[in-house]
Amino acid sequence: MFNKDFKYCEPTLNYDIINQFDGNEKDKNLLRTMCSEWNDKVCVSVLSNNWRKVRLSSTSENLSILLWNCECLHTHTSDLDLLLSLYCPHVCILTGVGKQIRRLPYVPNYKWFSKEGNNSFGGVACLIQNEFTTTISDESENFLLLKIELGNENIYIGAVYIPPNHTPPLYLFDKHKENDIYIFGDFNAKHESWQCEKNNVSGNILKEWMEENGFEGITVENKTVKDNQKIVSRLAEYYEKHFSKPIFNSKSPFHMECIEAYERIEKNVKIPMEKIKLEEVIEQWKGLKSKKSLDSTDTSAQLLKNLPQEYLYRITTLFNKCADEGEFFEREKIEKWICLSKEGAFPTEDRLRSISLLPNLSKIFEKIVAKRIEKWCKDQGVYVDEQSGFTANRRLQTRIVAMIEDLRLTIAAPNRPALTIFVDFLTAFDRMWYPALMRALERLDMPIELRKWIYNWLQNRKMFISHGDMKSKIFSISVGAPQGSVLAALLFRLHVFFLPSYFPEINCHLFADDLTMVIKGALEKKLSDNLIYIQNQAKIVLQSLEKFAYDHNLPVNTKKTKAMLIHSTVAVEKPDLFYKNVKIEYVKTYKFLGVEIGTKLGLGYGGFPAYSLEYPTGSGGRNVRPGQTKIVTTIYVSHVAFVASVFF
Repeated sequence: MFNKDFKYCEPTLNYDIINQFDGNEKDKNLLRTMCSEWNDKVCVSVLSNNWRKVRLSSTSENLSILLWNCECLHTHTSDLDLLLSLYCPHVCILTGVGKQIRRLPYVPNYKWFSKEGNNSFGGVACLIQNEFTTTISDESENFLLLKIELGNENIYIGAVYIPPNHTPPLYLFDKHKENDIYIFGDFNAKHESWQCEKNNVSGNILKEWMEENGFEGITVENKTVKDNQKIVSRLAEYYEKHFSKPIFNSKSPFHMECIEAYERIEKNVKIPMEKIKLEEVIEQWKGLKSKKSLDSTDTSAQLLKNLPQEYLYRITTLFNKCADEGEFFEREKIEKWICLSKEGAFPTEDRLRSISLLPNLSKIFEKIVAKRIEKWCKDQGVYVDEQSGFTANRRLQTRIVAMIEDLRLTIAAPNRPALTIFVDFLTAFDRMWYPALMRALERLDMPIELRKWIYNWLQNRKMFISHGDMKSKIFSISVGAPQGSVLAALLFRLHVFFLPSYFPEINCHLFADDLTMVIKGALEKKLSDNLIYIQNQAKIVLQSLEKFAYDHNLPVNTKKTKAMLIHSTVAVEKPDLFYKNVKIEYVKTYKFLGVEIGTKLGLGYGGFPAYSLEYPTGSGGRNVRPGQTKIVTTIYVSHVAFVASVFF
């Protein structure tokens, strides 16, 4: 028998705990509200309704779309809830839904559209916010096309799942080409041009279809041009002007230094390079990827890859003839360009993504020379701490960690914000000015035979545009690094080697052509004074940036250049920033080299953002402030006392 007397206690919270609470007044008021809410409840169900989570709607003016390959939803329902809570997308597309597609969970403020697949891992589903009028435009096995009404405009969003070893449903894509559809999904497609290790059938088919259907024409003066000959002629005129010889200022000391360095290397006699060995040719030949696309000489890398090894002796002889003359064979200086659309079927000339197809034979020669330049850089220590990319042991992750740690340590001090400016150079590789490059190489004391070879390699370069079955005229290139060449990235790194010297008073982070400048507040100043200090520093820094851009003929893209004030306070007044009288826009989040950072410098695990300045903890990356911990502890102790009084 249970001999102890049962003691009854009201299941309410004693208001005395508020007086015993040692937190601040704000937290006391919060605790008082929570106690009143609990004690005044009619029933638990009413309280549950009051506490029901309301899904926040996105405040973004743009349509936000989240794509998630869930790999069977029935085991990842909680992950879906977390993703929706964190990102609040207008549209959430799920692929690989599996058997759960027949019984999809209820999601507040969203509606489901789905289509089953042909296996237990297939099926696609779309969650659309209720505020949008959405209808199914087309559906098929593992495919769903939705029409979403956005004011006076309709947008078509497709979801597709292609099982492994299956080919893409191109007939469905072709059926809706006229509607400018956006297709999201899991294609199970691999291709080397997408940085995959190897190709598969689905990847080859999809790549070929994309190249054929990338865009149908261009828009010129609000008129569409569809004729292939007119397209290539128009693009040839545009790019001929784009790559025309830059105009320098004869009154600028820096420009004149560049011209003098350029003329000195030009007047030098032909200097032979070190002999190229057969082993070097074989090494680079083996590294060729078996691509079928034809270059400007109508030769494919696959053809070279399948050459009998005996032919490499002749190729080595050809390379050594060029090395003896310190030159490069002229026919291999012609580039073939193919253009893809960045937006829609009829983009304007400046909204094209160009792909350069360099002669494959020349790539072998260039890689041999690049390896020699890399060796010289390593032997001479031609590196700067601020720079990453295109260099061994200086990777993308290194630059991300370096900048995040720099910012974290800065704002760890009270009232010490950090202003971060993300600079975007306008077509940076296309604007590499040869005289400025020669000046940089001369100052770095690069061996004269390498400098002379680079000079000759850059001379008399030409290109033509290919679209469909038409080719444009061949025109000259007087500026820029040849796209697709391993030397282009390497030479650009040396071209901007002295960039950090323009900003001695701040920290710079440079990855390829992405420049990030960090302006730190002073330790001894209060917040208001630090904001004034940062604004004055930013003015000086932006003037230095303007000088660098002018000296090197590298224009800054002010539309894509953004600023972010990172701080540990609740809210601050952001200082005004201007570059050439153009105001720089502030952003709350910015994707830095693929990693999104925010004004509170929150970073989380598994791709989810954290919510505080501290290192993330827990599965979701949330951190609880000390005041909240006190409140939870106070209520928890009270409930433990209640339970103890009931049972003991």
